[in-house]
Amino acid sequence: MFTANYKNNVQGVVLLDCTSPEIMLSYKNSVPLLNRLFPAMRTVGLLRLINAKEAAEKPFPPDIPVSMIVAVQPGDENYPQYQEFMERQAAWVNQLEKGRLYTLTGRHYIHHYAPDDICDIIISMAQR
Repeated sequence: MFTANYKNNVQGVVLLDCTSPEIMLSYKNSVPLLNRLFPAMRTVGLLRLINAKEAAEKPFPPDIPVSMIVAVQPGDENYPQYQEFMERQAAWVNQLEKGRLYTLTGRHYIHHYAPDDICDIIISMAQR
């Protein structure tokens, strides 16, 4: 949302182990149940869902490079949802003129496991 609103202040966007807006929006049917189970909106991710809706409506400007970095653990490919998740992530980032999807071995909080790789990706963005 910041990039869409303040394009002149952004040279590139790095998304660390995020979920595409389309995937977040597919979770919307579970929000009322979660709100009853957990009263804190932040706990259930309701604020993320609202932001996902706005992000889906305001795509990144075409001249801004976007790198989506996804953490992948050995064995993830054995889960039935993995292939669909990765296809949806790739479809979302590939619709961007300067979008690229990277997978790095590690767990959530990938910046703890692959900081040098992330730095290399950021540096390579300047060349796009």
